Amino acid sequence: MFPNVYESKLASGILKYEYEVIQGEVDESGFCSAAFAEENGKKNQNVHVIPYNDNCVILEPEPDDKHSTYINASWIDGQEQERKYIATQGPNMKTISDFWRMVWQYNCQCIVMVTSLFEHARQQCERYWPAFSCTFGAINVTSRDAVSTAQYTIREFRVCKNDAPEVKRIIRQFQLDSWNKNGFPLIGAVIELTSKLYAWRQGREGPIVVHCSDGSGRTGTFICINELLDVIRKDEIGAAIPLAQYALKVATSRPQMIDSVEQYSFIYTVLAEWVRSGGETSIPLSTLPDVLQQLRQPPRFGYGIGHCASKYEAELTLINRLVKPLTVGECAGGHRLENRRKSRNVLIQPPERARPYLTTQDSGDANDYINAVFVDGYRAKNQYIVTQWPLVSTLSDFWCLVVDFQVSAIALLNSYAFGDQKYPIFWPTIKTANQSTRFGPIGLKLREVYEETEIVPSAFLLSIKKRGTSVFNPFMPNRNDNVSRDVILLNTKQWPMSSTDETACDIIVQMAYLAWEWNSITDANSPILVVSNDGVSRVGVFCAASTCMERILAQSEVDVFRAVEVVKQNRPQLVNDLVEYKQCYNCAFRISILLSARIKANEQERSRDPMEIFDELDRKLAEGEFRRELIDTADQPSKQESRPPSVESSPSKKSVFPPHFQSSSCSSHIMSPDLRSSDFPKRKLPTVHLDHASRRLPPINNLREHHVAITERRKVLQPQLSIPILRSHRILPGSGAARRKLPTLDSIVENPLTRANCTVSNPNRTKKVLPIIINSCPNDGHLPNSLLAIRCSGGRDDGDNLVAPRHPLIRTETETTYLTSSLGDSHQAN
Repeated sequence: MFPNVYESKLASGILKYEYEVIQGEVDESGFCSAAFAEENGKKNQNVHVIPYNDNCVILEPEPDDKHSTYINASWIDGQEQERKYIATQGPNMKTISDFWRMVWQYNCQCIVMVTSLFEHARQQCERYWPAFSCTFGAINVTSRDAVSTAQYTIREFRVCKNDAPEVKRIIRQFQLDSWNKNGFPLIGAVIELTSKLYAWRQGREGPIVVHCSDGSGRTGTFICINELLDVIRKDEIGAAIPLAQYALKVATSRPQMIDSVEQYSFIYTVLAEWVRSGGETSIPLSTLPDVLQQLRQPPRFGYGIGHCASKYEAELTLINRLVKPLTVGECAGGHRLENRRKSRNVLIQPPERARPYLTTQDSGDANDYINAVFVDGYRAKNQYIVTQWPLVSTLSDFWCLVVDFQVSAIALLNSYAFGDQKYPIFWPTIKTANQSTRFGPIGLKLREVYEETEIVPSAFLLSIKKRGTSVFNPFMPNRNDNVSRDVILLNTKQWPMSSTDETACDIIVQMAYLAWEWNSITDANSPILVVSNDGVSRVGVFCAASTCMERILAQSEVDVFRAVEVVKQNRPQLVNDLVEYKQCYNCAFRISILLSARIKANEQERSRDPMEIFDELDRKLAEGEFRRELIDTADQPSKQESRPPSVESSPSKKSVFPPHFQSSSCSSHIMSPDLRSSDFPKRKLPTVHLDHASRRLPPINNLREHHVAITERRKVLQPQLSIPILRSHRILPGSGAARRKLPTLDSIVENPLTRANCTVSNPNRTKKVLPIIINSCPNDGHLPNSLLAIRCSGGRDDGDNLVAPRHPLIRTETETTYLTSSLGDSHQAN
């Protein structure tokens, strides 16, 4: 079996010998002579990665430019199909138009991007796609909202030539932005992305364009993985896989295609996990009931872990093998003498790479440690913070954690009792008018209590206020002094103790949905804080169920196997027994029932014809609601002068674009709106969704002018609020792979701009509308629009009826693009 062969080669050193043999067969000669022409020098990212003469991609020549046929790209054959891939470098400013010429000329319908725009403060690739529409030379590219997850992003473009706009093509881009130059992504993310790519290519022709920064190591590694997985999909699991033979073919087609033995070993690892897991682990909702029946039966093949009584047991055993245990060195902070007393179990400690660092000073030693760990979700990294029930000595640390990371929702998964010294109540239980309960520098007030019912968890609405200084400068007053905001604490006493009753998991689904809905209506991008007695039991089930819920809503499919694998990455003790693993599957099944109406609506949105959506964007463009973006072609003045005038630049035609759109700079030289025009708030950007769960905000640099509606929504929900929506963090390297998250400067220094327009709103507003969401939880076959979301997002009251506006906005690709253009991709380095 292939996994056994891989482990044998790895242990005996044969794998390293194979790689050395492959590298010895590489002939570093016969490079394309056009690459060394002076005019083409700036078209190469890396002078050591140049295509060979015999498989160099040739472009059609442009008038009066004899060097326009060259692009740094190479043809790569598949196992059975010739010229199946085009391996190329990430476009730079000199080659963006050449890149799109190549995509059009060879009818490429999918692009795989195996890099981020920025890595470690260094630009890896130019952003070669527009936020909406842009003309690159003779090619016009229009994009719409992307489907973004914590590991990858999928975008969709419509491409046409300026001289033949009636011929249009749909191209999909798959970006694996979690694969950095010196590391590797999660194996599950690679397998999932190749599955999406395989499904998209069915019935479509044309080569697959694959690129990283310079078109070498990661590009070749991905091509090998994708091609060999395609071979396995067409054959039986466990069949002979020609890994070494195909890797040799790829390595000899372009320089440095697999440039380390670690990358060669990673190919083996991905294929071995595919075979062990039995192939695809994602399950369409339509087949989920049948799959649940099959999981109770013993496995017939795959896994390679010996005898198991059921597939449940086989999957969990395999996950435990795939997740690497944490070493003492990785958890050095928790094992320090002064921090060991802060943990209920000294053997359960967070790794340095994934623990939240406290920035609020509470004691003289300015300790930044708390036994908590980040857990990735479906939509974003660090979407959850998992922690233990606070000790008496760590109560203030717990609330400092809530303040420092601006937590808006807390899920408490164990019942509480008054007078319990082992598990003390860490929030106020008595409503007071003017007096708050103090936990170190944090003050808390109880605003409202909502009792638990058979299907709805209890909820405590708290008002939190911070008084203190930053741990990095104790002499400087904190900007959040005397500023309060609302936090909801959800609790249940009905946690299911077994996995036999499927409906018993409804309470888990309700809590996950309420926490997710609360974050949505408050426009919170902050993590959800998940608490249990020991920080291990139950919290893994909650995080996995919440991850499955978001994936079900976004794609109408569920992958419990991968969700649990991701949850266990930073704390391997989560979901460590068969009962909890079965509860994860039962939660997924109940989600498919309780959220059936919303799932159906999302499916209808995703099933829309892409051309119809792009035509709708064209109509909005013609009406002048927004404008096309123009690329700065200052690097090619001769072409700019000889090119015929476009519609945008022609003085004889009246411009259809609003006057507030003027030139401004960014890393990719795309024109963006000028914020000085007072006409801007009257315009609305289009919102056309590739994914119903995805929402578009105005670009981050437009938010200051476009803040009116958003500010009004936030005033309703968060009285006396002056904490800005937009937050960024500076990342400083710690020891090894550790990363320390520090606050921005304006979180330490008083910023008068954040308070200028802040007024005190009615503090009873949230108190008034919170019961509506509590009483509007998912129920069998029906999911009404949350009235809380309607009231807090600007809904119109019409007597007893509420008219729902657009769904709550969340930050998506538009803001992320601006951040990566101006600040670097620091958010992806977390």
